[in-house]
Amino acid sequence: MHFSLVSRLTGWASHVPARGWQILGGLLAVGVVCTAGYFGYRSSHQELEQAPPAPATIPVERGDVELSVTAPGQVVDAGERAVQAQVSGTVEDLLVKPGEAVHAGQVLAHLGPREKFEQAVAAAQMQVLEAQIELDKVDYDLILSQAEVDLVEAQKKYDAAQQERESKIYQRSSQETVDIARANYVLAQNAVTQAEIYYDNFDGLPEDNSMRAEAFSQLAAARQKRDSALANLNWLLGKPDAQEIAAADAHLSLAKQELEKAERIYELIKKGQAPEVGLAEARLNDAQAALKAAQSDLDSLEVKAPYDGVIVEAAAEPGQATSPGMELLSLIRPEELEAQTTVVEEDLPLIEPGQPAQLFVDALPDQDVTGAVSRIIPKRASGDRALYIVYLSLDAIPEHLVSGMTIDASIVIDRRQDVLRLPLSAVRSRPDGTAEIEIWQNGQIEKRQVKTGLKGDSYIEILEGLSEGDAVVTR
Repeated sequence: MHFSLVSRLTGWASHVPARGWQILGGLLAVGVVCTAGYFGYRSSHQELEQAPPAPATIPVERGDVELSVTAPGQVVDAGERAVQAQVSGTVEDLLVKPGEAVHAGQVLAHLGPREKFEQAVAAAQMQVLEAQIELDKVDYDLILSQAEVDLVEAQKKYDAAQQERESKIYQRSSQETVDIARANYVLAQNAVTQAEIYYDNFDGLPEDNSMRAEAFSQLAAARQKRDSALANLNWLLGKPDAQEIAAADAHLSLAKQELEKAERIYELIKKGQAPEVGLAEARLNDAQAALKAAQSDLDSLEVKAPYDGVIVEAAAEPGQATSPGMELLSLIRPEELEAQTTVVEEDLPLIEPGQPAQLFVDALPDQDVTGAVSRIIPKRASGDRALYIVYLSLDAIPEHLVSGMTIDASIVIDRRQDVLRLPLSAVRSRPDGTAEIEIWQNGQIEKRQVKTGLKGDSYIEILEGLSEGDAVVTR
């Protein structure tokens, strides 16, 4: 049958003219191209159906990673100061009102009564003059001469006390004194013997006989004189007892102290430090100090601004009595504004002085305000929430910023600049600082182990495992 078909075609072909052969060849060529295109399309469509679709990805990029803490608060005036009265008196007038700008040294108020303080200054000046006169009256040469005399007298007393103490190791008196006392005793004994002989002449008479009584009286007196002489002789022949020695020691110690005192005074006077001079100079110094205080009180009647600033409050009024330390006015220094913020207790351990901060002022939304942590109060603030106060200094004070304005601060805890990073949502970091992520490469998903760094507010730092431009699968 095959050969029959060929024969038929061969036979048919022999009757086809040349023009027909050209048309037939063209048709055959078109058929071949169409057939090939059909099979090519079919093969390509099958390959597309077999390849996986591309997942959602995000490229690894370079940029900053920042970790910050939110700290709401308000602007406060670190330079606010109460202008106080320095004396007890009366407010005579106030020269400024709240809201007025003042400059350093400007008189803000007058206190009084001025006459009272002027009289106090005059009295103090008189006391200084009198003290100076007393000092000028001091005769230095006379004082030195008197000190020399006092020193000589003290030396004599000390020498005598020392001799007296040394004598206590011997008998109470010299031999000559003892001999005299012994002679007195002998004479007294002889007088007793003679009185006894005389009395014997009247011994037989009655007791009321006047001659017998007179003889007895003479005998008694002689015996009494003899006993006294004997007692004195025995005392002189004996040595001092413990009480006498203690008394001599005390006398010597006192004399020594007086001598040392006289020596010190004499030496001070020779150096120009006479006690009389020192006392007069001390009185003069006291008088001068009193004058200085009185003059200061008089000067303080003009209450002046301590620095350039703005009056924000008047706490007193004319006619009101004053006392030292009483507040008269309240003054602020606008350039000393700072921010008082609060942080939760979980963030407090992260805060350190010097950390930079970005401040957003509600009333000045277009102002770029920056600062830094200046002070941390390590005590829980009052209230129900566990909050802690953190003060921020301002790098510059923008125009129209005033105390009391509400702010929201962002305190930068840490920052990495120009590093590889990914959004936090694209990385699940482990506690050990590693993570497993997927990247889309060469039409397929590939898993990678990466090392992470700083975990910021929005991004996380990539230390190892990725390159800039890698497509990270985000599903």
